[in-house]
Amino acid sequence: MKKRIDNEWGMNKKKGFTLVELLISISILSIAILASYTAVSNNLRSANFSQDQMVAYYLADEGIEYVRNVRDQNGIQNIHSLGGGGGGVPWLTGIAQIASDPCYNKYCTVDSPLNAVSTCSGGASSCPYLRYDATSGLYGYTGTWTLTQFQRSISITINSATEATLTSTVTWVTNGVTKSYVLTEILRAWQ
Repeated sequence: MKKRIDNEWGMNKKKGFTLVELLISISILSIAILASYTAVSNNLRSANFSQDQMVAYYLADEGIEYVRNVRDQNGIQNIHSLGGGGGGVPWLTGIAQIASDPCYNKYCTVDSPLNAVSTCSGGASSCPYLRYDATSGLYGYTGTWTLTQFQRSISITINSATEATLTSTVTWVTNGVTKSYVLTEILRAWQ
């Protein structure tokens, strides 16, 4: 049996990768890397959306809690007034009791750090964007704080003399898509 010699030095020729095999290997590796990159990118986007949604929930809840606190303060003041023989304080005074109140049949904003309620000039989209103070971790409308993507509007619909529907809506934009978080609560005069 003779041994085949493939080159002039008398050595066997070794087989290597062909160009087609190399291109297929590179394609498979590229697809694997691209799939990993896409998965990581989607996870980061989902994490950012989840964070924005959580902030929006707490901002909407803060709006409801602020109005509820004003209602409670009015109730306490009413109890003290009645005990001393003075006149009563309506339960939505300063919020939506009379036409001159900031939330009476119109959208308004509540600023917890400044303890202020103000009317939005038009519809819900006319309410100003919230600002954030990194030092205190508070959101509000103070002009020196950092402007955020969150816009909060409060609306109060009077159902009866002792009941109102309170809606707190926070709107923001993520990746060019407008998102909203809405909390609604039935508020009652508790005294």
